[in-house]
Amino acid sequence: MVFALALPVVVGAAGLGVETSFEYITQTRLQVAADAAAYAGALDNRGGLTASEISANAASAANANGWSSTTGTIQVNSPPVTGPNQNATAVEVTLSQNVPRFFTVLFDNKALVVHARAVAIYRTASSACILALDKTASQSVNIQGNTSVNLVGCDVM
Repeated sequence: MVFALALPVVVGAAGLGVETSFEYITQTRLQVAADAAAYAGALDNRGGLTASEISANAASAANANGWSSTTGTIQVNSPPVTGPNQNATAVEVTLSQNVPRFFTVLFDNKALVVHARAVAIYRTASSACILALDKTASQSVNIQGNTSVNLVGCDVM
């Protein structure tokens, strides 16, 4: 008798746990796609691409990382419209995706919408005219002979 009364509660709790786990995994994957899209957008922004090119490449990066335009939306802002990084070197990507309901469809039949937001910023340490890639090598930059070098507004790094 107790088993018959407790069984629906146990099955319901298990169903709710499985559905919540699925939504959490979907949210995590969506965040990965948003991070990749923001990174791609920041690289394009540094390269001087237009806003439409940045948006297209960010959407392509999000799509390559699991987001789908058929079940979600993307918003790319350069510079970001919210948050502390509202500057010209930052790109904000906001993704949303519809997640189907399984057990909770008994209570609400609307799809659940999850969101992810990522901001990527590019920064330059200094203006380098000549960049040595090995900090410890004794002759990373070696200028010999009768050489005249005029470096204006930049450094040897």
